[in-house]
Amino acid sequence: MAKWNFTSLFMDGVRGGQGRVRQKVAAVCFLALGILFAISPISSFASANVTLSWNQSSDPIVAGYNIYYGGASGVYTNVINAGTNTSVTISNLIVGATYYFASTTYTVAGALSALSSEVSYTVPAPASQPPTLNPINNLTINANAGAQTVTLTGISAGPTGGNQVPTVTATTSNPNLVANPVVNYTGTNSSGALTFSPVGTAGAATITVTVNNGAASSNLVSRSFVVTVGLVTEQLRRTAGGQMVLTVSGPVGSSYVVQTSTDLVHWTPFSTNTISPGGSVDVVDLNPNSPQKFYRAAPYSVTGPTTQQSNFKLANGVFTFTLSGPVGTYAIEWSTNLLNWTSFSTNTIPPGGSVQITDPNAASAEKIYRAVPLTGSVPPAPLLSGFKLGNGVFSFILNGPAGSNYVIQASTDLVHWTPFSTNTISPDGSVAIVDLNPTFPQKFYRAAAYNNVTILPTSPQLSNFKLGSAGFSFVLNGSASHTYDIQATQDFATWTVIGTVTMGANGSLNFTDTNSASFSRRFYRIHDTQP
Repeated sequence: MAKWNFTSLFMDGVRGGQGRVRQKVAAVCFLALGILFAISPISSFASANVTLSWNQSSDPIVAGYNIYYGGASGVYTNVINAGTNTSVTISNLIVGATYYFASTTYTVAGALSALSSEVSYTVPAPASQPPTLNPINNLTINANAGAQTVTLTGISAGPTGGNQVPTVTATTSNPNLVANPVVNYTGTNSSGALTFSPVGTAGAATITVTVNNGAASSNLVSRSFVVTVGLVTEQLRRTAGGQMVLTVSGPVGSSYVVQTSTDLVHWTPFSTNTISPGGSVDVVDLNPNSPQKFYRAAPYSVTGPTTQQSNFKLANGVFTFTLSGPVGTYAIEWSTNLLNWTSFSTNTIPPGGSVQITDPNAASAEKIYRAVPLTGSVPPAPLLSGFKLGNGVFSFILNGPAGSNYVIQASTDLVHWTPFSTNTISPDGSVAIVDLNPTFPQKFYRAAAYNNVTILPTSPQLSNFKLGSAGFSFVLNGSASHTYDIQATQDFATWTVIGTVTMGANGSLNFTDTNSASFSRRFYRIHDTQP
């Protein structure tokens, strides 16, 4: 706060009726102004508050302070008795007006000092505040994904926007890849929508959305997000064992449902996959024994908790099935092409239970069903990706919330499920799963939440796998001060200790297998020497 110095003042007073004595009355030494603006529309009638503060007088005869102010110099139309306080707040000042302040001290007997020097202050208009718009997440789409809609939220004219109606515009940095977006926004709504389509095959474009509240200054706010367009490619090969392997390459994190057909007209989905960080995923058809078979990968954008459908029945045009999965409320949708989905029912799965779904109009077309969790009703679900089959071993990656426990189940008919592995998601959000016995004509996998797990002490986990010039490295997480043997194998039968480490206080350390380049493949595990 700025401070203004006031001259010490003296006055003559009468004490005890005995002649005239010269009595010193302390005046205010310092006056400081601090402004607190009210958050309200700015107009000629807008008001503000001002706080005045000063140093306490050291003179023992001072009993309090008076503050005087008015709209003209030397003309004080208002007085405030501040008592012994050293600050006072004056309200309802007019923005743009100039006020003049002075002060006196007074004694217990009511004697006043002369007025202090005068200071003035002009109440400024509050600074204009920009409009608002919430951040927008980056987006990865396929080259043939079609029109995309992005929801805009948090739109407003801003704290000082008054009755201004904001306008929303959007531009693209690469119109040859992503066409100029179309904005759908009306009036003073807090949300809107942005629609655009990819027109190129691969690359990235930055979409910038701008909100303008029409003020003379601080009138703009912009949010940008990146749209990555990826070209999906597919390569098909047959293994020595007769299986067909389809390699799907595309934008990392994109999901696809792989479909098969014998006539290029009727397509049947048999696998849903997510592109791994390497940019591709291998999909294995364990039952390719048809005179001819065609494959394709269709975009599949649904993410959410894992649910299971069972007990399918069709009678008199009514199709029913049982939906089970995590507790929560789901929108039940159907599709005939896995691209366009129609919601027809909303159902809630109770704790530890299931719910029956009924489609009374199932005879109208060949339908595929899915359950989409309503926002906020269901916790994040595990995700299986990175499927690989080689040398009689089938492996994949389980992703989910760190520290969550899941039992991995396998089935050959999607009805009878057998657990074969229980795992805890590592701190990086994933864990590798290996099935040493995948020798069935077909086999399906799922991850089910498993909450009855007690791990004492902390179960060791491997994560953050990297292959570099120094060798194959990973992060080991485990119990502090415990000693672990790091073992490696090529066949899951013979294990060799390649290192012994002692965990530090933070429960984590890095390990590098400097001899990994000498092996065509190598698997690792950890053994706690002091369980």
